[in-house]
Amino acid sequence: MRCESDTIKENNTKEEKLQRCERWLRSQGLADCLRGEELGLTEEEVAFYNALETNDSTIKVLGEDNLQGIARELVETARNNVAID
Repeated sequence: MRCESDTIKENNTKEEKLQRCERWLRSQGLADCLRGEELGLTEEEVAFYNALETNDSTIKVLGEDNLQGIARELVETARNNVAID
């Protein structure tokens, strides 16, 4: 049988992990926002840019300007093709 203090410690540890995760997510959001401003991309475009950029060879082959253009086109295409079922 678990001691009540062990349960409290475990709950505190879970809460601390959750708080660390939330802080990290907020910092990522801020980093993406700043990056978007730096690159001249919207939040949605930054998401596509980040996905494209994960492959280092993509940057080397296409270059940043092309990646930014692709990200913009993907967002525009997605917006134009949204349908409500």
